[in-house]
Amino acid sequence: MDFLVLFGTGVAASVVWFIPLSATCMVYSSELGWPPLLVGLIAAVAQSVGYSALYFGGGRLVQRWAALQRHVDAARERWRDRLRDSYLPLTLVGGLTGAPPMVAVAALASAFDAPFMPFLALTFFSRLVRFTLFAGAGHAIMVWLAR
Repeated sequence: MDFLVLFGTGVAASVVWFIPLSATCMVYSSELGWPPLLVGLIAAVAQSVGYSALYFGGGRLVQRWAALQRHVDAARERWRDRLRDSYLPLTLVGGLTGAPPMVAVAALASAFDAPFMPFLALTFFSRLVRFTLFAGAGHAIMVWLAR
């Protein structure tokens, strides 16, 4: 049951940005005693599922929302070379740090022609690192407090 809660929280947190998945990872490792790598792996898979849905749904949203389409077209025209060369590194930075927010990066990735498989791989890797580190920090804090 705990697995489903963590997985569901991860998927939901990919869309609802204020759900504290990093803190949830810390709790799973510190309070429930789960290995940090396992916590990070489950959270990263869940986030990858959510961001994949945003990748495909975001492209449809841009097509249906004329004002957003104009902004995307203007940004694509102005930053064409930079976006083509830097969207995937931007995904890596967003996945590791949370800035820019991955919900925006994922939703606009297809509109800016970011290829799906590299986007998904970078998203998974960066989220795995991020959540494993948070889970490890939670575990280390509990060990320190137990002394």
